[in-house]
Amino acid sequence: MSYNKNISINIRNDAQSRKGFPYVEHTKFIKYCTANKVSVNEYMLEAYEKKGLLYPCRRLLYPRELLKRAFRARHSFRREGYKIRGEWKPLIDLEKLLETCNNFMDEGFKKAMVEGHPFEQMHINREDIYVFDPAKQPFKAWKRYKVIVGEISETKMKDNRAKLYYSSWKIFFVHELNRENTDTYNRATETRRGWGIFNARIIESKLDEFIPFFEKISLFSFRWSLYDSDYYYRNRSDTQEGWAVSAEKLKHVARFYFKDFSYKKWIHFLRKLIEIHENTREAEKILLSLEAKSYIARTVRFLRYATDYEFQKICDDVSGTLKNSRSQGSEDGVDIHQGRLEALFADEKWDLEKNVSWMLEDNLKALNKSLEEEERITESLAGQLFSELVEEPQFTALAAIRKINKAYWDQELWCENDIWSGITDLAVSIEDHGKTWIGENKRLEGIFSRSFDLRQFSNLKQSASVGLTAKTADEFIQKLKLLLQSKKIPENKRCGKHLLITLLTRNFSTHNMGGFKILSQEERSGIYIALVRTLFVVYAKHKNV
Repeated sequence: MSYNKNISINIRNDAQSRKGFPYVEHTKFIKYCTANKVSVNEYMLEAYEKKGLLYPCRRLLYPRELLKRAFRARHSFRREGYKIRGEWKPLIDLEKLLETCNNFMDEGFKKAMVEGHPFEQMHINREDIYVFDPAKQPFKAWKRYKVIVGEISETKMKDNRAKLYYSSWKIFFVHELNRENTDTYNRATETRRGWGIFNARIIESKLDEFIPFFEKISLFSFRWSLYDSDYYYRNRSDTQEGWAVSAEKLKHVARFYFKDFSYKKWIHFLRKLIEIHENTREAEKILLSLEAKSYIARTVRFLRYATDYEFQKICDDVSGTLKNSRSQGSEDGVDIHQGRLEALFADEKWDLEKNVSWMLEDNLKALNKSLEEEERITESLAGQLFSELVEEPQFTALAAIRKINKAYWDQELWCENDIWSGITDLAVSIEDHGKTWIGENKRLEGIFSRSFDLRQFSNLKQSASVGLTAKTADEFIQKLKLLLQSKKIPENKRCGKHLLITLLTRNFSTHNMGGFKILSQEERSGIYIALVRTLFVVYAKHKNV
């Protein structure tokens, strides 16, 4: 990687939908829309609901007495708890499930893996006396849900009986409704501009027919995120077998959500998502087009699990009769962008062969230049390593290398997130493969101890003069700088500085997701180079080269 390219970007995490959270409270949904440059506020959401144009996904209604007791408990001198009536238990349990269903250590996580999102569980168990579908309820002004729960200094205090939940996919509805129903008036020229200026009536969303499809993709993606977490925490010691078990579970879930609609209907939905992507991209709504692309990716993954079809077949079915032609068309009111799906998501194995195999060759050449002659690795090992890694079910190590370099060189949006995600994936992959290659069922440090002379590795650690763990991002960067700048740590041996940087990165990144800071190009390159060099030297030990 180059040292003369500086990347700096402000990352808006709230602009990205997260598959682990199919429902968010309306305040978070507003932030998400705003971060994606889609105008909306509480007043607009209420107005859209009132006119039957856009509804919240769920409305939780809290008993007035429950809110009063909670208020008194919060403001009492003793800060004591409060008694819960038996009929409130389903609501209290639901609240707990909503808070804990993404926590691997909680029972709510295990229950969600089997029964789905807590809102699905309520439907299954018919305990929906506090959970409502606003689309099926008479409209009630949002302010009427606010009730008096107590007093502070003779001032009446109110709380909201209603808690509203939206799904991130409703952003496409908001964008469409805003666009179709907004026009502007120029006082100087006395002209109007907008989509709806020739028709005074309110224009409804054309996406309504796709609501059930969005819902199922959202719920599938939630279960997918749970299986990902479960696989990550439980199966790292046996990567391929663990992933196979997780994939089989996902197939079962995908087929459950798939069965209500024909494959042709799902292709129709996928075409609509591509149409949304192309329209928002053309309108220079780049952030929104990226969100559309994420939903396209989730839907393709869903269809592959549900049908066992290859990606290329799905691409061919999306293009339909227009396959291999240069023309565009439409079917059932949806544009067909032939060839666009495969352009958005090139075949990963092909992409890796084209973009990563030569990187490994260059990385090995660079490593050999820094090593003493007797320490150098035969250059044919790069091709052997690629051939072995490309057989992984998820291409974890190669995909991580690709992700880091693509984010670094292409300067994509959210590049810092992608770089850190790639760094974490690569560090974990080195440990996973090291256990297989070296036959050491311990963590990375144990793998290194067995790969090299024990005294040599012990001396290497002592030369660092810093601990190889970090609890905060600041501590990590401080120790990383010391390692990179140190002249005492050998860099011309296989058992060298790169092992220490890899250890520090592995120990920090895996346990501090979301706690990163933007790195300088020197720090970023230093981590990447260390990880790739470590991958080579451990693999060389495995091959006795």
